[in-house]
Amino acid sequence: MRCLTSSTGVIVSEFVASQEGIGYLTELSSGILDTPLMMAAITVLSLAGLVLYVIIAGAERKATIW
Repeated sequence: MRCLTSSTGVIVSEFVASQEGIGYLTELSSGILDTPLMMAAITVLSLAGLVLYVIIAGAERKATIW
């Protein structure tokens, strides 16, 4: 759970105060009205979140016996 929360925190901090990264790319593309680039960045963020969820769920399944 903390892994997912920390990844959200990283993305939000990129929205606020970065000059590179996927959050910056999303913010930049929305500012210049480049919808395909913005949707591509959001898709990458969604896939990264899904992969993290699958990894954590698998580790939780192995760690808890019941």
